[in-house]
Amino acid sequence: MLRSSLIGTWIGILPGVGAQIGSVVAYGAERQFSKTPDKFGTGCEEGVVASEAANNATIGGALIPLIAMGIPGSVIDAILIGALMIHQLQPGPLLFTTHPHIAHAIMGAMLISTVLSYVMLTGAVKGIAQLMYLRRAYLFPVIIVFCVIGTYALNNRVFDVWVMLGFGVIGYCLERCRVPLGPFVIGLVLAPIPRSNCARD
Repeated sequence: MLRSSLIGTWIGILPGVGAQIGSVVAYGAERQFSKTPDKFGTGCEEGVVASEAANNATIGGALIPLIAMGIPGSVIDAILIGALMIHQLQPGPLLFTTHPHIAHAIMGAMLISTVLSYVMLTGAVKGIAQLMYLRRAYLFPVIIVFCVIGTYALNNRVFDVWVMLGFGVIGYCLERCRVPLGPFVIGLVLAPIPRSNCARD
């Protein structure tokens, strides 16, 4: 767990790599270190722990380039940097001088949420495991409804909903073609930054 967490943290620091790469690298490393590598691929505990520990560790690692340099390390961080920019906050070195309380609050929230997640999920793990038996036909409509509500609530415009649905179809086609979506989302969020700086210059 510790070895895979370190691997996941370092993988998370690399912008645009994602949790999937961290899981694969940690899984491969653990298989090399294992005394019984032939058990990997059968659901053995070592492989599951290595993969999931690295997957979770990439989240914290991805926050490092976001807070320090203003570069999102994952899709979730790209959404986070967009939320910060909506509130006129520019992640990066200047955030520590202009709004140090925001930078410290993000790091503190990450630490507190990690501890709370461990406590809450340890008790709820059996119930959460039952979700895997739910059919996708029941889950997808609920997810789509929440996506539509969130998109419409942002600007109260139906046009935004159609844009969201259109990009959802594009994302589905890209997933079917095995094209990674992370770079697209990060590029979409980062594109206005150099454009606005060039216009200002």
